[in-house]
Amino acid sequence: MTAVVYRASAALVTVQRVIRIVTGKPCRQLLEPDAAAKIGLDDMIIAVRFDRTPSACMAELRRLAAEKEATKKSRDLTLDQLPAWRRRSPGLSRPSPTSPTGKRGKIT
Repeated sequence: MTAVVYRASAALVTVQRVIRIVTGKPCRQLLEPDAAAKIGLDDMIIAVRFDRTPSACMAELRRLAAEKEATKKSRDLTLDQLPAWRRRSPGLSRPSPTSPTGKRGKIT
């Protein structure tokens, strides 16, 4: 548990340091730990720019983290939960495993 807390706090301090180095201004805000867990190096490259203020960099990092959460929620759906999958045409129906057409490679 201590190692997880240490890694989270180290990540938060690293984000602050990167923003200070790139923008040349101190970053007084801390990124939330759950948002820091979602961002990666590619997000840092997108969000932290020399022509932005530290608060604008943090806002962009938060936006990117929130966007990942929204995208993740839509990816967690199964095909059966999609409305279009329920209204499939009769030609795309799934055969039952006990039917003779339920063999591998046969599509009805």
